[in-house]
Amino acid sequence: MNIRWTLDTEEKLDPADPLGSITFEDDDNSFTESNVYLDDWFESLIQGIEAISSGKNRVVIEINSEPNKFTFENKNGFCQLTFKNKTLLISNIDDFSADLKSQILSVTKHYSSDDITKMDNWTKLLKFAYS
Repeated sequence: MNIRWTLDTEEKLDPADPLGSITFEDDDNSFTESNVYLDDWFESLIQGIEAISSGKNRVVIEINSEPNKFTFENKNGFCQLTFKNKTLLISNIDDFSADLKSQILSVTKHYSSDDITKMDNWTKLLKFAYS
């Protein structure tokens, strides 16, 4: 499964509230959510990856700025990611984790390093991205 994102550039870019759109796609399906805070979504994806990687079979993860939640579930050696009524297959959790790290780092390129290092949300995300 892959992640793509775009930042909302109609207003000044703010690392505290990186507003944009995010798309998830596997071999068969995709879905896009607009007007989301990318850092909140990234943080929730990290929590899900870490829970599944630590051996949990099913975990429901809240997204800070979103009323809906992610569900990560191990199914026959694969991981399913469900959001609202959409379910996608993560065929390899390590590849998904690597893609998420790459996406986090690419968002940070749109901000100054001074802005990023002052934000608690980005400190956590960068710690994961560089792990």
